[in-house]
Amino acid sequence: MKLLQWTLLAAVLAAACCATTHANDLADVWKFLEVNFGFASPDFSPMPWPTEGTELLKQGYEHDEGLFHHSFTKTHTTTDGEAVERQVVVPYPDERLLNWRVLRDALLLGSERLERLRSETVGDDEVLSQLKEKVMGYFDFMPRQLATIPVDKSVVTFASPCYREYRAWFAEIDPTGGVLNVTVNQSEPYRADCVGIDKELLSFASSLGYPKVHLVTPHDGVSSFHIVLVSWAKDEYAFLQQSGMHVSVWPLGVAGTVLSAINTTELFVGGDVAALEARNAGFMGERVNYTMRRRAHPDLFIQPDESEVRSGDILHVMRLDGLDPLIGWGTGGHTGHDTMILELDGVLHVVESTAANPFGRVYWPPPYGVIATEYNQWFKQARGAAYNLVLSRLSDQLSTKFSENVDQAVAFFNATRGSPYGFHNFIFSFFDTAWYNLPFPVTPYLFHAAANLADRLADNRGATMSIYSLLTQGLNHRLNVTCLTMECVNEELLRRGMTFADAAAAPEQDEYRYDGQHSMVCDVFIFSMLKAAGVVLPSIQATEQTPKDLYQVDIYNKTTDWFPAACAASPDYDKATPYCQLMGDYTLTLDNFSTIAQYPMMNEHCYSDAFQSYWRGPHPITC
Repeated sequence: MKLLQWTLLAAVLAAACCATTHANDLADVWKFLEVNFGFASPDFSPMPWPTEGTELLKQGYEHDEGLFHHSFTKTHTTTDGEAVERQVVVPYPDERLLNWRVLRDALLLGSERLERLRSETVGDDEVLSQLKEKVMGYFDFMPRQLATIPVDKSVVTFASPCYREYRAWFAEIDPTGGVLNVTVNQSEPYRADCVGIDKELLSFASSLGYPKVHLVTPHDGVSSFHIVLVSWAKDEYAFLQQSGMHVSVWPLGVAGTVLSAINTTELFVGGDVAALEARNAGFMGERVNYTMRRRAHPDLFIQPDESEVRSGDILHVMRLDGLDPLIGWGTGGHTGHDTMILELDGVLHVVESTAANPFGRVYWPPPYGVIATEYNQWFKQARGAAYNLVLSRLSDQLSTKFSENVDQAVAFFNATRGSPYGFHNFIFSFFDTAWYNLPFPVTPYLFHAAANLADRLADNRGATMSIYSLLTQGLNHRLNVTCLTMECVNEELLRRGMTFADAAAAPEQDEYRYDGQHSMVCDVFIFSMLKAAGVVLPSIQATEQTPKDLYQVDIYNKTTDWFPAACAASPDYDKATPYCQLMGDYTLTLDNFSTIAQYPMMNEHCYSDAFQSYWRGPHPITC
């Protein structure tokens, strides 16, 4: 386990929200969120008027309905001539946590502006013109944590894309509310990163994820802000005492954040297959530092004769569809899916754990979860799915062991056939440490806050990718509780004096069951099959491994002597490469293939430098 693949859940949801706005077909967006994440149907009606609102308007405040709360703002000048902005933040009621109307309008406007940007028709839109180079990358919209404000009223300083120095502190704070004071040095020239930012977007939130948003307009003369927080949510004050108020910036500003989020969806949907693959190959180079080159013979397709493969052979896949590259970004690996060849009742099959694609077209037919597909049919489907696919074989010794114990592997498959894909523990297989696994710019506090927000927006916790499925059940195992909500989990964390990251970093155990069943992602299933056949050590938790771990563990044949005839005759043949590429438009290389010797509790507490080099940090025992 190296990095948390799922990045910041809020970022993925934001991208998902934008997936069809270029066609102004938002009904599909809401249906996507409802089916996959269990979100309630959006309510586009105006938010309830707060009891404080009328009096604040009488006092000269201006009102704005934001994404997460009402804002009432007023600017006055002190006797020293300083412009001070006072913002009163009034949270929305619990049953209306998110202003869907604001989100809808922002996506529609952003979609229109992005189309203008791509078609070079920005006209006199200066902000859009300046943003062009910033928003055409992927996931650049994600928030970056800048500082944490403690409750002891001490002052913290931090820099942002626009300003070299902010200062922030709690002027007042108690269990009923508080006042945040923020100052910015407007006399300093703003930084180059500020070009194109219409308004600098800051958010202040505890780990519970109730963001208080503040906008700073560059060089408008206002240098001091008083943010009045009229109330706390349940347990919010306790979490503030534990870990403070976290300050984050959305580095592209208001307009750029929406444009970048929409552009990011082009990794998952839109355009023809070749264009989608090209974008994802570029993403792998940009984020994973892995240059994927088009094959000299992209039409070359090899399906080894059944006599040339054996049970225990492993197929490693990279599908350039947004999802596999996202796994690559999280792990630093070059693959996103794995399968195994296995003979069942005298018929050769390919066995795997797979799931339906939540984005775009269906490329693999049901059923899903742990399944078996006859060998010839699987290759037909793999070719149609545009897989980049390589074949590897266990070392002679371990291949013999697998053959000797194949009945145990078959028994494990039969016992788990039909089990669900491992959404329940997907995240935990990546989360090895409290602080050193998250891809930049995600922090544990941001992740926890995003998870809390997404859980509160859901009304169907049985959905495939609800927070209950993705996180809560796994945390229940670690905390020995039976929570249905993150609110319940948070109460337990407070009772124990633990952070979310401390609990999430506890190693996943193969013995854990979810709704009474195994829950395995693709590589975990393959590791479990190898474990059943005695190929990997029994002390290794299969559920703690990633696709990258699967091809780097030292269990494979490092020669080409075993190659099927078509592999040995392939124009791609390289005697130094001990695996064979069978299909795909792009060359698939497996870095550090079969180089890491097995050891007890393998990959349970591995640090990482958080992206690009993916340095594998040492742990005294388990890494």
